[in-house]
Parts: sequence; structure tokens; C-alpha cells
Amino acid sequence: MSIEKKLKTISCKEYCNIHNFKYSLQQKEDYQKIYLPDYRENTKDNNYIEVKYPEVYIAELNNVNIIGENYIIFDDKNYCIYDMPFNDDENKFDLKCNNTTYVDKNITCINYNGPIENIDEGIMLIGACSYNFSHFHTEVVSKLCFINGINEYDNVPILIDEICIKTSRFLEELEMLNKNVRKIVILKKGSVYNIKKLIYISDLGIYPFQIKEGYLLKNKDCVFNSLGIKLINENLSIKSNIFRKLFISRRTSGNPRLENQNNVEQIFADNGYEIIFPELMSFVEKLKLFSEAKIIAGVYGAGFTNILFANNNVKIICIQPKAIEWPWISNIAGILRQQCYFLDALLSKETPFRYYQNSFKLDEEYLRKFLNQFEGD
Repeated sequence: MSIEKKLKTISCKEYCNIHNFKYSLQQKEDYQKIYLPDYRENTKDNNYIEVKYPEVYIAELNNVNIIGENYIIFDDKNYCIYDMPFNDDENKFDLKCNNTTYVDKNITCINYNGPIENIDEGIMLIGACSYNFSHFHTEVVSKLCFINGINEYDNVPILIDEICIKTSRFLEELEMLNKNVRKIVILKKGSVYNIKKLIYISDLGIYPFQIKEGYLLKNKDCVFNSLGIKLINENLSIKSNIFRKLFISRRTSGNPRLENQNNVEQIFADNGYEIIFPELMSFVEKLKLFSEAKIIAGVYGAGFTNILFANNNVKIICIQPKAIEWPWISNIAGILRQQCYFLDALLSKETPFRYYQNSFKLDEEYLRKFLNQFEGD
């Protein structure tokens, strides 16, 4: 049975105030640094701007509904609990995804198929993009690390999207981090679940999955709470001797982005870099590899999320056009005090993707000169 609903969008804090549900403040509203991609050739310090970050909290919600691989929470009284629209000052975030067909600060529209399954209690660790390596870490792993430090919820099951369990590398990581051996309750994509008692952790990163047509990404659109990034690193990084020079290849990706990737990879290989494909490795293999890295290079993309596991003495070389303002990599590196260098490239070829996922080309002679100077420093 197909069901469509038009719901009133409400923040979690307001919803808790109306229903007298427990809202536990973990960190007050405060300023967070957004570390900016820095294209200076001799950068020593990370450039940043500061933006206000909302409260970090844990809420206990009774008798609410969630949908596998979706961000929203809704009840039977036509409320949709979703903080993200209220963090969109320019109304440019495109928040429709999976079963969520429209979102703004006033209404959220959803459709789903019944019936609704019942779950007694659980910690919400699901999201619309949990299949994605980057989102899995900033939206799922960071929250698991966070809740592990709250003894009150040691025995509460965790609610996990089925795709995370079916992805062997994700499952390895979840099992490693599930230190309290909590029961894992698997949620199927698009299926609806009524949770008698839902433990909800507020976002430890605020950024849109997409933006609306006609708008440009800005650095301020991607901000991480340093708490989540540091927790992942503290829980998973391995102290090792650092000696490896790695180049993360996107050759097997459906959208490699770098047009002259074969030539660029060869230049890095000629300079002693290992060409690696993290998506083909087990999680344990990746942990060891990145913990031993003294330099990590590549084209901006999800693979760079692996710098979460690197030593803070590592140096990062990221190929990302200046025309694309997206500080995902520089944010993680800055929080972990990793030195980060960005190489500009020319946007050249349109693809079926949004402009910030279009193809580009790196000047090969510029790269050779950069690496010669870089290796000599």
C-alpha cells in the first residue's frame, strides 16, 4: 500500500519542548572552524573561517517513525522532525532524497509503502547516504563513537541501514567500533519502522547532499563539528612508522573526474608514489596503509575520507579546481592538524552530474614542478 504524507517540518528541540521529551545538551552552540582549501605552494598553516555551529544534543523520542536510508523522523500527528532545513540560510539545499520528495522549513513531503514494522528501542544511526564512504563516516561512524562515551545508552541496540551490513568494509568497521557489543537492528531501504523509544543524536556535520540548480557551493556550506572527526581518529587511527607515499586513484569510479588521470598517475608513480584503490581493500588493510602514509595525494572525492585514519604528521596533496568551493578534505585535515596542499585544475568537460562533479584537467608540467619543489622541501 503506497502512502503519501505532507508533514509540518519542525526542529527536534522544538518537538521535544512540545511533547516534554528528554533533550540532553552535550555541547552548547559555538563557533567551529571551516578549514579552507589552500592553493599556496608553501603553506604552513591551515586557513580557516569561523561559523556558528548549533547545539549538539541527544534526544529521546517516543512513538515516532523512521524510514530505512532516510534522514527524517515523523510521527502520527503530521510532524516531521528534521533539523537540516533550519540550517539552510539561503534556501539552496536540495534535501529531497529517497522517500523524501520535498523539504523546506515549513513542510516535508514523503511517500512510502506500508505496513509499518515495530521496534521497541534503538539508537538512530541511519541516513539517506549511508552507502557512501564519506557520509558513512561523518553521519554513522562519528555518532557511534560519540554514543560509545555515553554510559546511559550502553545496552540500547543500534539501528543500522542494511547497505552498511552488506558492505563488508563497513561491517568490519562497525564490528570494531561496537565496543559494547550492542545488538544491531538492520533497517531495509524504504521500509518504515515505528520506534517506541528512539535515541537521536544531532548532526556532527552540516552539509547538503545536493544543492538546487542555479546555486553555487560555498565553503560555509560544509562544516564539521571537530568533536566527531577527532573521535573517529582517536578510535581508529594506528600509531605507525610513516614512510609511504600514496596516490588515491579514481580510475575505477563511475566518475573519475580527472581527464588526464593516466598521465597524472604516471607522474606520481615516477616520483615514488604507490597508486592505490582503497575501495578494493578490506577495512583492516586500509587502516594499516593510511596509518603508514607520510604523503597522501589524489583527486578530491570520497577516497580522501581515509585521511581520518592517518597520522597528524601526514602531508596531503589534493587536486581540486579552485572553481569548486568544497572544503570537505581541508576540513578533516585541518581538524586533525594535517598539512594540506591543493592543486588547481581547469574545469573542462560537462557531465550528467552537477557542476562540482564535472571533469577537469591538471597541468602536467605544473604538477612536475610542484612535486620537484615539494620533495625538495
